[in-house]
Amino acid sequence: MKRLALLLIFLIPLLSHSQTEKPEPKFPNVGNTYVTFNILTPFDPYTPRYRVGLIQSLNKSWSIGLDVGYGNEAITISNEGAGPGEDYRLYEIRSEIYHILNPTRRVNHYLSGEVFYINHSETFLDNSYETEQDEIIEYESVDYHRKKYGLHIKYGVFIPFGEHVGMNFYVGAGVRVRHNEFSNVVVSEGWDDNEYLFDIGPRKEGTQTAPNFALGIKFFCKL
Repeated sequence: MKRLALLLIFLIPLLSHSQTEKPEPKFPNVGNTYVTFNILTPFDPYTPRYRVGLIQSLNKSWSIGLDVGYGNEAITISNEGAGPGEDYRLYEIRSEIYHILNPTRRVNHYLSGEVFYINHSETFLDNSYETEQDEIIEYESVDYHRKKYGLHIKYGVFIPFGEHVGMNFYVGAGVRVRHNEFSNVVVSEGWDDNEYLFDIGPRKEGTQTAPNFALGIKFFCKL
C-alpha cells in the first residue's frame, strides 16, 4: 500500500504537467524552396521582360531570394506600333531578404528589403530628349543606354493554392538612381510631336535620384 502511495505521489505531478504542456508550434513553410515567375513584367508597355527567381527559406522567420530578368526585341510582348524601340535589350538582377510575420500560418505575410540593378539599351526613333543643359534635342534616331539601381521596402503575402503552387502579391516603395546616356544622334528637321502624344515624352540626360515604387504578382512553385 505504501509503495502504491509513493508511486501515485510521483505520477500525479507528471500527469498534470503532461496535460498542461502546450504543443510545439508548427511552421508549415520552413525549409521550402520556391521558383517564381513575375506575371506583370512581360506586359510592361515600355520595358517588357521575363523575370524568374528563387526563394529559399532559412528558418521560421527569414528567407532570401534572387530574381533575374531579361528582355529583347525578339521575345518581348508588345502591340503593333507600341512597346520598346529597335535593338531593345534589358538585363536586371534583384536580391531580397524576407522577414515572415506569421510563420505558423500557411498564408505568410512578410516585410522585405530589395536591392536591384537594371541595364537597358535600345534605339529610339522620331522623338526628343533633354540634355543636362536643359536643351531639347529632336531626333530621327538615337541610341539610348540606361543604368538604374536602388532599393525597396516591400510588404507582401504568399498565398498557396495547394501543396505546390501559389501566388505572391506585393507592394513597396524606395529610392532609385538612374543614369541616361544618348549617343549616335541623328537630328530631325521635321519632327512633329503630335504623332507622339501617348509616348512617355522627353527623357532627361544624366543622373537623377527619385522615389521609386514596386507593385507585382508572382506565381510560385515549390520544389
